[in-house]
Amino acid sequence: MKIDMTMLVSRLRLAAKLAAICVVISVCAKAQTAAKANAGSDSASKEVAQAAGSDVVSLNPFEVQADSSNSYNTLNSNSITRFNVELDKMPLSADIFDQAFMDDVGATSIESMIQSYSAGAGFSGNDPGSTASASTGDHTGHANMQLRGFTVPYMMRDSLMPVGSFFNPGSTGSNYTSNFDIERAEVIEGPQSLLYSSGGGGGVINVVSKQARFGQPASGALKFQVDQYGSKEGQLDYGFGTNNFAIRVAAIQSNMDSRRVNLGGSLEGYYVQAAVKVPGNTTIRITGEQTTFNQLLGTNPTLSAVSTSADSRNGQYLSYLLATNQTGANTVNAAGVANASGAIDNGFLNWSNVNSYAGWQDDNLTRNTFVLGEADTKWNSWLSTQVSAGYNDFYYDLSTPSVSFYAPTNSSNPNQGSWTVGMTPGDLAEPGRAKAVRFVALATNDFLNGKAKSQTIVGGDFLRQDAAQLQYAYFQADSNFNPIVSPTVTTLGGRTLMAKQYYTINNGIVPYTFFGPRSPQVSLGGVNYVRQLENIVNPALVTAANPMGTIGTSGTYELAKAFNKGWFAVNNTQWFDGKLDSLLGLRFANFFTQTQTASTADSLRPHTHNIDFDVGLDYALVNGFRVYVSGSNTYYPPEQKGNTPLGQPTQTSSATSEEAGLKWSSPDGRFSGSLSVYHDAGKNEQYSASSTIEYDINPSGLNGQTGISPSNFVYVNRKAEGVNLTLTANPTPNWRMRLSAADVGGTVETSTSFKQVYNDQFNENSSGQVTYADGTLVYVPATYNSKAPTVTSTTAGAVPLTVAMMNNPSSVYYANPINPSGAISPSSAVFTVLKTVDPVHGSIATGVNGLPITSMQITPSFTVPGVINVTQAGDKTVGFPELSANFTNIYTISTGALKGVELGGTLAGQWKYSEYYYYPLGVTNSIQRSLYSLPGGGRFDLIVGYTHKFRRVTFASQLNIFNMTNHYSIIILPSETNGWATLSSLQARYSQNPRSYTWTSAIKF
Repeated sequence: MKIDMTMLVSRLRLAAKLAAICVVISVCAKAQTAAKANAGSDSASKEVAQAAGSDVVSLNPFEVQADSSNSYNTLNSNSITRFNVELDKMPLSADIFDQAFMDDVGATSIESMIQSYSAGAGFSGNDPGSTASASTGDHTGHANMQLRGFTVPYMMRDSLMPVGSFFNPGSTGSNYTSNFDIERAEVIEGPQSLLYSSGGGGGVINVVSKQARFGQPASGALKFQVDQYGSKEGQLDYGFGTNNFAIRVAAIQSNMDSRRVNLGGSLEGYYVQAAVKVPGNTTIRITGEQTTFNQLLGTNPTLSAVSTSADSRNGQYLSYLLATNQTGANTVNAAGVANASGAIDNGFLNWSNVNSYAGWQDDNLTRNTFVLGEADTKWNSWLSTQVSAGYNDFYYDLSTPSVSFYAPTNSSNPNQGSWTVGMTPGDLAEPGRAKAVRFVALATNDFLNGKAKSQTIVGGDFLRQDAAQLQYAYFQADSNFNPIVSPTVTTLGGRTLMAKQYYTINNGIVPYTFFGPRSPQVSLGGVNYVRQLENIVNPALVTAANPMGTIGTSGTYELAKAFNKGWFAVNNTQWFDGKLDSLLGLRFANFFTQTQTASTADSLRPHTHNIDFDVGLDYALVNGFRVYVSGSNTYYPPEQKGNTPLGQPTQTSSATSEEAGLKWSSPDGRFSGSLSVYHDAGKNEQYSASSTIEYDINPSGLNGQTGISPSNFVYVNRKAEGVNLTLTANPTPNWRMRLSAADVGGTVETSTSFKQVYNDQFNENSSGQVTYADGTLVYVPATYNSKAPTVTSTTAGAVPLTVAMMNNPSSVYYANPINPSGAISPSSAVFTVLKTVDPVHGSIATGVNGLPITSMQITPSFTVPGVINVTQAGDKTVGFPELSANFTNIYTISTGALKGVELGGTLAGQWKYSEYYYYPLGVTNSIQRSLYSLPGGGRFDLIVGYTHKFRRVTFASQLNIFNMTNHYSIIILPSETNGWATLSSLQARYSQNPRSYTWTSAIKF
């Protein structure tokens, strides 16, 4: 294993400086603690008890302890070893967000909170360049969070099962997990996945449900929140517990708007957890939840004008035109003449509506239902067990309209003289479900006359995930809304797709168009349509090559399943009255995944049998200061179901880590922190490239792509080295602080390249003439006719189709090859001709794909590379900031006329945020690649509040102003495949959201 010593030394120096700062803080903390102790031991004892959450009556070591309501100092966790353990005595690092912190910063989703407040965390999609153009609230499906420069496969719920589906992480929506039912989020850094059916090289994120607690008087809260965009949210949280029964309920009703017109969503959710003690020292706990989230999404259209010569803006993204002030009537074309289209959308286009032109046709719907159950039994003084089971049903559906934005004079615009939007409604459903079971047994023992206190847990778990991707469309139907099937239609099972629909936008956006998304039956212009799967199943078509029996490859129809099971054992021992702590864990894991795609054979990854381990020591230097060292590794299946560009399954990934650090905490728990230095290395990591590159390597040609379910993933080795600092402080009961800072450096250590393949082979004779399968010449009319692309030899004006015609740009049958793949353009006339199948002479295309690129039959005017580089050794890993820090500080005035006033805020910054690599000279010159990084900078979020308690009722009001200084910029993004060279590829967006506020009012009782 090769370590970059220069980078590591620089981070060790930074760690030493941070450690010095921490020592000063801790000394001050001890002085203040001593002063408080001298002021009154009874008072100090009460504060210690409050900080430790002593209001909890603990039945067994599996019970989740309550956090202090006036502090960010979470002292214990169950997520690391499953049994309750003190964080400062564990040889690893964790970043924990409790309820008090979430309330203070106004967090509404777990993902955005971790990205904003866990230093070093980031986010990256399957196609990093496409993700970069997304604004807050946009669809980011099939994307994952990043920790330490590595991908986080899943977010776990109550340590048992992943939230969301195999295709789409996120419990409430795609990459969106509401915290209305969450009381704590725990980020466990590094490959610490002993207890998890799937971990990652960067870490594991576990969210803890709101707990029903025994012995708790009835209490609850009603909360209402608004913002300047018109959003409204109401929440209920209520719970009580007797000695033997406890219940906790939560509910949310939310209507979310944003700075962008008609983009937002609505959320309705209900949560309940009930716990009961039964004879036999057993506690049974049942958790259930259902959420429905409907979100209006943004689209990013281009201008479709009459021509580039008449309007220089033709084909360019509207966002880029806004960013470069080219939307008005005063713009000119290359000849210096005013652009023919005039002011775009009659001057109504602006940053508030540029992404809103699809109306409600561009939305997604997520329904999530899950139930978790567990039974904890304390058999005697040293043995406890827990049995857990869970089921999650996740339905996600994304509307997929392809939006065209027509200028009034465009000949393709059916509403001549009017600005028009055209689209074909449809949607992609991604249902998923997960089943999980786990059994653990915990033994607690003392050795060496009580000098060694040991906790050992052994157990096993099983997780199954099923997911699908199913494309729906609208087809013509009869008066009874049965689809019309015609023998003359050779695709889609004889059905006829709905044609593109149009509406005018002369006065700005149209929020509600045609009909509601996912309507089962609609009528437009006197024609009936019915919503159906594009690719339906016919049992008569089942073969080894088409195991599902789908009617064709048109429309996504994909099924996937993943199995993951393992046995694990963890021992945590405190030696010599807690002076030394040791952690040793092993996990024996077995997993495999399988994918089935329309009209293709199965993509099956073989079973993998692996051993994970965790080992570490934690030593008390002096009272309150501990040093630790640890080592760990983990194996895990690919985060996504995607294969390589040539359809090869990505391999099993693994990661190892070496970590050392310093932890400290004051005796009363008011001050705590950790400083860690680490080196992580991943092997066969699934790594995403540009989706465009996939088709440059393996184009979707006449004969389809080669391989099984090709995608834009490769597998590489990569490493990360860095420093993490986390500090929490509660100097007085009315003052709380939190600091998180990180310096993360990640690099790819593998160069990856792929040979291009030829997928357009057609029948041709030695004279360069195109033939049918039986050798008969293919004749075409002199003037192309899409309804009769081929003719007989006796047809007037008929000519034999030749390769020379396909190479001639002046010919109507020009292949118009795509650069750099050389593939025949699907929009060309000859592509339609070559797809023809004659009932007598057979097909023109051979059906063969995956041929060497040297087999290409046409001659493009450009150079086809032959080999395309996807990654280079030494590339920086992307999707996270190299440097980041945030500091949250809240103070509540406890005496005087201003008693109850709360004042504070967050100061945060990110720098060197690497987004994606691009090819500045095009993919043909793929050796030269450049890194695009977001502009760095900071922000300040103001927090102002007031709390007043009247008897048992507390009234609270809080104002959160985000980006107080209103600092943001408009950034233009280079194309992944040709950099800044092509204007039609450039997009633009805000670097961050402008200043905004939320106002929250609450009644607590």
